[in-house]
Amino acid sequence: MTAELDLSQYLDLFLRETGEHLGILEREILMLEADHSPERMEIILRSTHTIKASSQTMGFHQIASLTHEMENVLQPAHFSVSNRDALLQAVDSLKWMACEIADGQKSNTDCGLLLSILRGLSKPATLAEVLNRFAKGAEDLCRKLGKEVKVKIEGSDTELDGNLTAAISGPILQLLRNCVDHGIEQPHERLAAEKPRAGQILIKVQRQGDFTKIEVSDDGRGIDVEQIKAKSKVDHLSDSEALQLIFASGFSTKTPANEISGRGIGMDIVRTEIERIGGQIEVKSQPSSGTTFVLTVPSKLDTLQGLLVSIHGGFYLIPVASVLGTVPLAPSPALTNSQNCKTGKNTGQEQSENAYVVIVGSAEQQIGLVVDNLIGEREVVINALNKIRSGVAELSEATIIDVNSLLAGLTTQGRGNT
Repeated sequence: MTAELDLSQYLDLFLRETGEHLGILEREILMLEADHSPERMEIILRSTHTIKASSQTMGFHQIASLTHEMENVLQPAHFSVSNRDALLQAVDSLKWMACEIADGQKSNTDCGLLLSILRGLSKPATLAEVLNRFAKGAEDLCRKLGKEVKVKIEGSDTELDGNLTAAISGPILQLLRNCVDHGIEQPHERLAAEKPRAGQILIKVQRQGDFTKIEVSDDGRGIDVEQIKAKSKVDHLSDSEALQLIFASGFSTKTPANEISGRGIGMDIVRTEIERIGGQIEVKSQPSSGTTFVLTVPSKLDTLQGLLVSIHGGFYLIPVASVLGTVPLAPSPALTNSQNCKTGKNTGQEQSENAYVVIVGSAEQQIGLVVDNLIGEREVVINALNKIRSGVAELSEATIIDVNSLLAGLTTQGRGNT
């Protein structure tokens, strides 16, 4: 007869190592928009896998299931920067579960909605599939909290660009969680206020020309503007100004905190993600009547995978498809005063010690671009004017290099000199 292994002696080690890896995950995932290089993705995957493996050994199956789905989302074939919000929420839930284990409690954290979302993010999904999955998850979460709600969806048959569907999934998820936890009241509270016992959440999608409007509303208690004003400690705030504070990082009126909300994260990420794709978010609320969030986003998103470089203090993005290779450029007296490759004029700036030649073009024609620094590969969202949409300074200021036009210009110059 084999004695059962007593794992309790390893609990402190498990909690300590899990805490360290969760810290790594939070830090690295927050950096994904600025840099989702293979090296950073490897760090995130390694920490996720370590938590999964140790939680399986310790018998914490809910943690193992959540980290398993995170691993799937992080695979290169499925990963998109727009999934960052869902990954951060997963990290937040993992922290909460670790706290429960440390306190000797049986975990009551409901991961059903998050697991469903992460599974959806690891494969392409239509808008209808995403919204129906979100609706079921929100209803399940309400039951977990002792509340009753019916989620209604209008416009789920609206055709949206696949990139847009992925980009708005995280923000819509957070808004639904906000409705469930902050908005919808307990049944006895609703009855006392002469409302139907079950609350209602409405998700409404409308295509309006080049933009799509998505409304997420509830018929709950509404936002307490006076409570926000009191907590902000800012004098003479208007109601509309006070409502905007819910998007401030670290701001929350929820006490005590739970695994869903109350720690001042989430709504700031919603606004950041929506603005990143060139959209905007509005909030309207009436006491005892409910709250409505309105997202207005471009109906189509174009993404570009590019190599971000710096040249003489400016930032440039070279499409990865045009990059044939890079070669370190050793400092040379002849290049102390670099020549501008486009104008041929002396720039008067010294060559960087980290300079590289980026070889771009095709099999038939190549040129080398001298750059001061290779910053790394980036996936960016671009608008119709070929401008980059990003909350990261280096990316928002970057100019996209049109390699085909550059090659065509050089070819024309060459013919003119013959």
